[in-house]
Amino acid sequence: MVATKLPAGWSIHIKPAANIDINLDVLTLLDDLGAERQVGFAAGRSEPSPSELTVHRLGDIRSRALRDRARELIRTHVDRIATVNANIAAYTAAVPEFDQLTERLRRTGCTIATSPDDNALTLITTLAAPAPAAGTLLRQLDAWLSSAGLAELPAGITPELDDDTLALTITVDQAHAVEFLPWLHRQPAPGGLDPATVRALREILAYNFDDERADYRLQDKDGRQAHILNNLSSVARWLFTTTAAATPVQLPADLRGALPADFTAAHVASIMDRVHDATGFRIVCVWDYHSDKQFDGHTEFAVVDEFGQLYELTGNLLGWLRGGPGAPACPGSPASWIGEPGTEDHITASDLARGQDPYNYAIDTDSGKSTAVTR
Repeated sequence: MVATKLPAGWSIHIKPAANIDINLDVLTLLDDLGAERQVGFAAGRSEPSPSELTVHRLGDIRSRALRDRARELIRTHVDRIATVNANIAAYTAAVPEFDQLTERLRRTGCTIATSPDDNALTLITTLAAPAPAAGTLLRQLDAWLSSAGLAELPAGITPELDDDTLALTITVDQAHAVEFLPWLHRQPAPGGLDPATVRALREILAYNFDDERADYRLQDKDGRQAHILNNLSSVARWLFTTTAAATPVQLPADLRGALPADFTAAHVASIMDRVHDATGFRIVCVWDYHSDKQFDGHTEFAVVDEFGQLYELTGNLLGWLRGGPGAPACPGSPASWIGEPGTEDHITASDLARGQDPYNYAIDTDSGKSTAVTR
């Protein structure tokens, strides 16, 4: 049996319907913050009621008809909540890879979010893609429609293209989302590999990379030339560049010209942290020297992959960040930022001295050796 007692702090507000010449009361269920949770009506009152009344106990409603209607209002609310929770559980069970899909879409510049449908009591899924990724998302939607045997767009799926920005938004009701999203997750990743294969490659690399790198450094010149680390490094670079190729640039416009000519480590940390937040790519500055007080000397910028490998920063990004006359109008794609490996003998970022932030490194320190340091 569904409980019809008002929760602590909740209330029911009762008032006659305005501007209607019939005997009708409006009942509004309010939570402990005063927000409306459910609205109902009661017609044909058996006795007059005050112009307005707010009660915190059903027993304070003198009219039996109004009291019964209030109980029904509470039951309706409880039933709606139960329906919403059941639909959320069904969605979660049907799309268990939602978090992985979210991350994968983020790498292509897209976003995915859910929101409640107050009428259907289900979840609405909204996929958004900036102009560079809009075409790909539309093609994927069209491919799914074909695979599902749908000749035209069904009710419940609504694509909208912004006339000014050409950004795409697709809203999908729950009935179609639980079919479309698992299909989308199974589609090949950039480079023709499905997500499970890409994930397996990353796990193999993560499992072997550090141990093989340590063994590599114990070898002589011939041993290093034939070492498996060279192959692991090549696979890691391939994964990194294919991910970059699928990532549209969405850097904040105010970053253009934000890096001054006499930049400091603090400038680098602040700016590159925003670049990382916007794109997922970590750009670092390698200085000649680090002392207890500061980084100093000649600088080189590099892109770091998930295994710490350093690549020369190429393309327009650095010029765009520096600004000034003749500066690039756009930062270019992340794929254009990744140049040749920036170090010999598989030196990684972890081999260099580092300050407190993950964006400034140095070749030498006060001790004369590149080991992790703090400031």
